[in-house]
Amino acid sequence: MDITFLGTGSGKTDPEKYHSSLFIEFDDSQNLLIDSGDSISRCLQRNYIDYSSIQNILITHTHSDHLAGLPSLLTQMKICRRKEALKIFVHKKHLGMISHLLKIFHVPLEFLDFEAELVPFEHGAKTKIKIHSGFFAYPNTHILPEGKYTSPGINPVSSSIKIFENDKEFFYTSDIGNENDLINYVNYPYEIFITECGHVSLNAMGKILKGIMSPEIYLIHYHSEELPVLRDWIKSLEPELQKKIMIAYDSLRKTIR
Repeated sequence: MDITFLGTGSGKTDPEKYHSSLFIEFDDSQNLLIDSGDSISRCLQRNYIDYSSIQNILITHTHSDHLAGLPSLLTQMKICRRKEALKIFVHKKHLGMISHLLKIFHVPLEFLDFEAELVPFEHGAKTKIKIHSGFFAYPNTHILPEGKYTSPGINPVSSSIKIFENDKEFFYTSDIGNENDLINYVNYPYEIFITECGHVSLNAMGKILKGIMSPEIYLIHYHSEELPVLRDWIKSLEPELQKKIMIAYDSLRKTIR
């Protein structure tokens, strides 16, 4: 299983980074794009990923830096005369919202020149991509169902993701709301643990990650201006924890075997 950190930036536009997004290539010949913020089409080009090669897309939540590029990406796929089938995995509460969004941008799935479908997932349930690969989605507090953006037909939620293939697993927090979203998942020996570092204080994160069982931790969702602070924070940690933590950067590739 290969992971490409397509983007590692935060929600704040950064001339040096793309918004947070991952591209997973499974050993069973399937792949998965996680999130599609604005500029995802350019980001894919930069990483030499053909639009027609993308088989599955997963949206963790509906903030613009994770979703706004989806209509544009579908448009590019159509322009490039894509013929391959595409699955877009979204939380079941987002089906109507995202379907309506695509219609607003004139890319309703039923009128594309290739087969495409929105596939609902539920929190806590296994979603298979192929026989031995897939994901589990878990709720976090980054967006709460009863939050201020709730209105008739709009019930946003946000998800953290466990990706698996056979017995290999890694965890991706996506955007989280508070330290409890980290505490709930650090006590399991994932091959790698990918966490955002923009919505939890570094002080709290250091205390939580001290007990993490994963041997490798990758930090994403930061602005270039924050790099010096992140580097100084890592230097302040205990040596054993320092060895585990890496500040991920755009186009970084990681293989899990």
